This record gives sequence, C-alpha cells and structure tokens, in this order.
Amino acid sequence: INAEYGDHTELMGSGGRGGDPDADADDQDRNPLDPDQEATPDLEDDAATAPLIQDHDVWAIQNLTKSNAKRTDVLLTWAMVLLLLMSVHILVCMVVMSEAEGWDPATSLYFALVTITTVGYGQFVPTMTGTKLYTTFFVLLGLAISGVFVAIIQMKILDSLVMRENAQVSKWRVLAVPTGLTAVWLGAYMGVTVAMGDFDAVDAWYFSVISFTTVGYGDKLLHGNDSRLVGMVFLLSLIHI
Repeated sequence: INAEYGDHTELMGSGGRGGDPDADADDQDRNPLDPDQEATPDLEDDAATAPLIQDHDVWAIQNLTKSNAKRTDVLLTWAMVLLLLMSVHILVCMVVMSEAEGWDPATSLYFALVTITTVGYGQFVPTMTGTKLYTTFFVLLGLAISGVFVAIIQMKILDSLVMRENAQVSKWRVLAVPTGLTAVWLGAYMGVTVAMGDFDAVDAWYFSVISFTTVGYGDKLLHGNDSRLVGMVFLLSLIHI
C-alpha cells in the first residue's frame, strides 16, 4: 500500500492538513468536540476591538442621555400647559359662581379650590339648577386635567428612578424629598391655624391631614377670610407637592 500511494503522513503532516503550521495552530485552538466552533481570536484582535466596544458604549450613553432630556422637555411642556388650563378653569369657575350665586370672589375661589382638589368640605355648595349643572362640568373637566397632570408627575418620578438605578445612585431621594416636604408643610399649616385661633393643636393636625388626604368630612371648617386665604395657599401647594 505504501508503495502504491506513498506515505500519507509525510504529505498531510502531523496535523493532517498538508503540514501547514498555521492550519495546525488553528486545529489546536478548536474544540475537538465542537467542529463548528471558530478558532479562538488572538489577543491582538481583542485589543483591536476593545476601542470599538468602548466607543459603542459611549455612543449608547450619549444617545440615552439625549433621549431622557428630550422626554423631560416634553413632560415639562405638557405639565406647564395643564397648569395653565387648570388655572383658567378655576378662574372661570370663580367668575361664574360669583355672578350666579352672589358670592364674593374670595369665597368663589375658595369653593373652586375645595372642589377641584376633591376635598369637598360642604361649607359652600351650589343652590341653583344652572350652577349645579356647571359644577358637574367643572368637576369632570377638572378631574380629567388633574389626572393627566398626576400621570406626568408619575412618569417623571419613574424616569428618575430608572436613571438612578442605571447610574447606581440611591433611589430613595426621589421619594424622600416629596415625603419630607409634605410632612413639613402639614406641620407648618397646623401651626398657622393654631396661631390664627381657628383650632387647638389636635384639631389643627386633624384638619390638616383630613384636608391633605382629600377626605374632607366638613366637621372642622375655616370661617374667617384670612383663614380661608391661608387654606387656599395650602391647597394649591399640596397640588404641586
């Protein structure tokens, strides 16, 4: 057989590929149990591709930052538009109730804020058929505007949480700041109502919490114009918080 075909080991070499040393090196890099596996890249190839991977990561981070900035701009724009619509909506209610019910502007504005925040003390209510129908329209449209506004705030908070998670920064600040501001403002409002002589300390805290949570039982009410003015500021600030 050797005389007829020759020594195949000399032709093929020890690697079985014609004695090609490069082919032998590739065969050594391959997994003998996986014939489809490609040869392991050289360290020089890894060094060459590393800058490309880093450039891709930088581009991805920059693109994500631009996308978040654009999203924030859109959310802020919508929030400003909704606040403007809500302001106009409340002012129109003030004018309508002043003209139809004969209330002074301060009382009408107080009624509008107590209604739109869904506190509903029941201290002032519409008494005419026309104003009752208008109040239903005022409430429904106001709740729709408020719902979209709250949804925008929630989206912004979620975006902040995701960005902090990606940056490996504490997420609790996003939630702790509004919570702390709310607690401080409730305490401040409690102190103001006590100082103005409306309630004692317990009733002032009770009234503040019941108002903030929009429960509004109506058993504790503000009777003076100055107290109502403070109450309007309190209700408006709670909307923003």
